[in-house]
Amino acid sequence: MADLTAWNNYRASLETVHANEFFSKDAHDLVVLAVGGAYVQVIAAQARVTSARAQLYTANALFQQASERRAVGVLAQIDVNRSQVQFSRNNNALFPCRNDLAKQKINLARLTGLPPSGEFDLADDIPFTYARARDHT
Repeated sequence: MADLTAWNNYRASLETVHANEFFSKDAHDLVVLAVGGAYVQVIAAQARVTSARAQLYTANALFQQASERRAVGVLAQIDVNRSQVQFSRNNNALFPCRNDLAKQKINLARLTGLPPSGEFDLADDIPFTYARARDHT
């Protein structure tokens, strides 16, 4: 005679094993998603720092140009002051971008198991590509 209770317990334990396999895969996917998101956040923060540096470089060049034009008498002092203020704004805008990059790198280091105080650089950026329309045929 078959023991139905034992048979049901066996089937239940098999389903528990399957559920644990799915739970493990889900946890793995969650870690991959978190690390991938943090990686993209670091790349975005690096792009913001690069942009802020370029704007600062441009503002500095405009300030130098305005100062030289003022020195030869073809530009009013107000224009020199305006370019100097813009340079100062861009200079001040660079600091939050650098701080955000540092925070994003600490977060990525924490997620990947690297020491948060260690300096590291990403090996490569995600290149820009145009979105392609899907073919719905």
